[in-house]
Formats: sequence, C-alpha cells, structure tokens
Amino acid sequence: MRGTSEWEKANQRYLVAALAEVGQALDRHRGEGATLEEAKSGKGAPNLASSQLAEAAEAMAAPAALDSLCSAFRLTEFERAVLLMAAGPELDAGFAGGLTPTFGLALAALPQAHWSALSPAGALRHWRLVELDGASITTGELRVDERILHFLTGVQYLDERLAGRVRAVPLPAELLPSQAGLAERLSALWLRSASSEEGAVPVVELTGAPGVGKRAIAATLCAELGLSLWELSAAAVPADPAELDGFLRLWRREVPLANRALLLGDDDSPSDEPAREAAVTRLIERLEAPLLVVSRSGRRTGRRPMLSFAVAAPGAAERAELWRDALGEAAVSLDGQVDHIASQFQLGIGAIRAAGAEALGALSGDGDGEAEEPLARALWQACRRQARPALGSLARRIEPPNASAPSCARSASTCATANGSTNSGVSPPARRAGKGWERSLQAPAAPARRWRPRCWPPSWS
Repeated sequence: MRGTSEWEKANQRYLVAALAEVGQALDRHRGEGATLEEAKSGKGAPNLASSQLAEAAEAMAAPAALDSLCSAFRLTEFERAVLLMAAGPELDAGFAGGLTPTFGLALAALPQAHWSALSPAGALRHWRLVELDGASITTGELRVDERILHFLTGVQYLDERLAGRVRAVPLPAELLPSQAGLAERLSALWLRSASSEEGAVPVVELTGAPGVGKRAIAATLCAELGLSLWELSAAAVPADPAELDGFLRLWRREVPLANRALLLGDDDSPSDEPAREAAVTRLIERLEAPLLVVSRSGRRTGRRPMLSFAVAAPGAAERAELWRDALGEAAVSLDGQVDHIASQFQLGIGAIRAAGAEALGALSGDGDGEAEEPLARALWQACRRQARPALGSLARRIEPPNASAPSCARSASTCATANGSTNSGVSPPARRAGKGWERSLQAPAAPARRWRPRCWPPSWS
C-alpha cells in the first residue's frame, strides 16, 4: 500500500482549514457571529479558521491543490469560495449545518460576490468544476465535479469520460542517438515557440512510415518538458460537434491538472467520411493545449501553425548495430549477412528486437552444427513478417479466385448464356482457347478489353 506523503498530509490540513473558513461564513449568514469580511478586518469576533488556514499555508512545501486549481483556471475569491461550498457536503456530512449549496446562498453569504460567476461562460461552469442540478440558477443544488473533488484531495487519475478514448503512450526503453537528438531539438523549439506571445502554441507534427519511432520521439520530447503523453486515434475523434466540444473542454482541463499532452494518431489514410475529417481538423485548430500529430505524409490545417518534421527509419549503420545487439553472439556466425539484412529491411527498434528474438527462438532446439544457414533463413523470414504489416496498410491484398470460392448471385451458366455462350461455365475467350473457366481467370491474356460476366463483381470479390 502506498504511504501518504508529507505534501498530501499538508494538503489535507490546508483543505480542511479552507472548508472551515467558508463554513464559518455560512454560519454567520444564519446569524451566528460577524460576517467573514468583518472577521478578516478585525472588526468582528476572531476568525479561528482564517488563522488555521494561514498556518497550513506556511507549512506547505509546494502549492496546495486548491491553490493550483484556482491559479490554473483564474478563479476569483468568490468563485473559490463557491467551489469549496459545493465540495463541503462531499467531504463533511455536517458542513455548514447541512445547508444545501446553491448560487443564491453563495450570493447572500460569501464575500466579493459577483453575478458573472453564475454564467455558463464563467470558469466554474465552463470548465465544469461544479454542476448545477435543477432548472433554476439560484436555487438549483451545486455539486462539485468528481474529478475536481479528487484533485482537491490530492488524488490524481484520468477523467473516466476521457479514458475510453485515449491511452497512455509509454516512454521508450531505448532511443537511437539520432532519434534522441531530434527529440531534444524539438523540445527546445516547441518550448521557445510556446513561450512567445505571437499566437497559438504550434502543433508538432511527425511524419513518416509506421514503425520508424514517431511515438517514441514524441513521448521523449514531452517527458523533457514535464508532460505525460496520451494518444487519441483519429478514428476515435467525436464527429458530433457538441460531443467534440465536451471532449475538448475536458481534455483542456486535464492539462493544468496533470500536465498532459495529446497525441493525435493519424497514421492511416484519410477517412472517406467527411464528417470525421472535419472533426479531426476542428480538433487540431481548436484545442488550445500541447498537441502532437503523427501521420504518414502530413495534414494541412487552415489556421493553427504547425512544426512539421519528417522522421526516417534508422540508418543502415544504426540498424546493423541494433541487429548485432539483438542477436548477441549469434551475429558473429552470420559472416557479414547482418549488414545485408540491415540494408534490406528498414525496421525500427521494436521490430528489430522482435525479429531477432523470433529467429533465435526458432533455432533454440537446433544443434550447433551448420547453424549459420538456418539462422540466416529464420532471420530473413522474421524480417519479412515484421515488414508485412506496413506493406499491408498501403494496399489491399487480392486473393486469386478458385473453383470453390465463387458464390455469385447468378450461376456460371446464366452468366455464360447472357454473354452468348452455349457451353455452360466456360467464357467465350476460354472456349476459343480450349481452356477452362479457372484457367482463364488464373492466367488471363492482356487484351484491350477483358471479358467479364454481366453479374460482375461476384459476391466474393
């Protein structure tokens, strides 16, 4: 079980003192003592909660969660008190004598009240720090958002409304020197661009084929800036505008709460759904938060600046070193074939490690005699399997038809009759050549116009 840190203990004391201060203000509203403004100015009875809050603040080695949240969302003193009033009943059953927290009560009892705090555009409701139950603004019950409540107590987790769409991108176990250098340059450039006041924070886009280490570079550069990286697939971007707006607000809220950055995974070809493509573009242009994009060839946006960098596969020399490290002593027996494999297959770190482990595992039961040729063959086959997924994403595999596969809505004889053939199941070109239907499909000639049944394409194509 994880122990409680000193900061968590101090944060808890600070939160209890802050709640007590607001609770005293609500008690005074019921006629029990001076107002909070009088107590702070020294005109009323001494305010014990305020002094305890000051003592708790001095004991904090780092800012309390409440203060960090108020600073991140620029809450006023009144909005801060409203947030605590909404959180009070969740943390203390006897808070303020059991009063129901409402905006009307806050306007009447809390100092420095202002009506703009009730607006949907105000920080409390825009960032969904509190929720309003009921149709009436002033009499509807206020409830603190669960994610915010846990944050105030020092508990960190990803909002469950986002957990179904994004996943954490782990830091790579290793990074090539060329990739580490690129991550360092990118982090410095991104930080310098974000620090300028010329406009929106630019998007970092990494282009290149899958498997070249784009996500590893992105996770590394985010770690150098103190950010954790989370990936959202382009296919998972909400297409509904209202749903997308809700996602953007919740994610934008996560950035100051937990120092997160978003990675938009766009490696696949552009979607044929216009609504989905429009949603991806809106996300890129409207998300005012650290955002990275990984894609094959780049994505254009109309308004938001982008820093685009092409990520190439490791060079042949780097790949050869990776192969020798992955194969260990077995690489010596390959007699120079490692360099040939490294130049032939442009694989990334993970694929090289996997292919090496697969080849060595396939030969684990073989003897030492004449091991060079089996190892080379196993290694070659493993590399082909690792490279095949990347090729499969570029084109659709077309399987040749056979006699048992076709399942056409119309029979072969019907197709042949419709095309002027009297020999059932044989196409006119095949009949003239004296060859069967299967032969004509497997080894067709190259005429200017190829004969096809009128019910083409069959259901199995």
